Amino acid sequence: MADAAGLIEDGSARGEWGTVLGRQPDPAELRFDAGYAPLADGAADLVSPATEAAARALGWHDFASTRDSLRALLDAAPTPIAVRLPRPPAYHGSAIALRAVIHCSGAAREEDGDSQVARPRRPVLELYARAGEREIALVRWPTTLGGWKPERLADGAIVRRHKASDVGPRVWRDLVAAPVWFAPASTPDDELLGVRDGRWTVKEDLVGPGYRSAYGLMMLVHHEQVDHGDHVHMLDHGIRTHGSVSYRSILSGDSHGCHRLYNHQALLLAAFLLRHRDYAVRGPIEETYVRRVSGHGGRWVVARDQRGYLYELTPPVPVDVRAGSVGRACAR
Repeated sequence: MADAAGLIEDGSARGEWGTVLGRQPDPAELRFDAGYAPLADGAADLVSPATEAAARALGWHDFASTRDSLRALLDAAPTPIAVRLPRPPAYHGSAIALRAVIHCSGAAREEDGDSQVARPRRPVLELYARAGEREIALVRWPTTLGGWKPERLADGAIVRRHKASDVGPRVWRDLVAAPVWFAPASTPDDELLGVRDGRWTVKEDLVGPGYRSAYGLMMLVHHEQVDHGDHVHMLDHGIRTHGSVSYRSILSGDSHGCHRLYNHQALLLAAFLLRHRDYAVRGPIEETYVRRVSGHGGRWVVARDQRGYLYELTPPVPVDVRAGSVGRACAR
């Protein structure tokens, strides 16, 4: 429904999630405030009322009516149904002025009686839209930062190294749908192996494409723009905003430096950007990847000839990655 209506505003920015037919469709884990107070300029939940309007138009009022309707559709020809949706906000248009902010983890000092206590905060991603003279926060979603990860050295030794999320001004220019993860040489073979049907094998679904890919269903590259006078060079430090199927780790874990989102939120973000921003279709990213993997008595070859389907946002969306105060999760 959000994709069809061009919506992304889910109430997360102001910490107020709506209901659909009197029910809250998402569990508490998907309504996570990450330790932040609601944003005063946060957008109201627009997805829930649009979803309820569609449900009512379909005659889905409760479990019984929904079941009966779906059973009837099995034997019926496809039938279009008109849905009267709530009017979209005035700032919605074909080219919304957008910017994103990623806050690194930290702690906020809050009053608790006569003393102050530190309230831990998880990293979050916020998306803002320009509405006349003010900005509206469309969403605030939990995300991840870098942490300590195993890494394979050139001699084959495995060590633990800190994988930082670099901070500062960046841009989203390259939006990749159905991304494929090319595991770098530093990734230990064991991370690419798993047990299936009682046997060790390569995690082909981790490479992708697919919802279980390390990059999920959508990926945005973090480019640093470097002005060389006669041209602007785009530096890629290997950091991405992307989807993930590892839902639990988004609320409590870390990453190799990337900013991971729930897969459905990554899709919402991609759909919203492509509906409300200008872009050029670049098509399949043709690139050959071959990786030999061994372990647990077996040898395998992982091979791909594409990295995904590329859309180039024109112009790019500014992203401000702000340093935190805990550990070395973000580094300049």
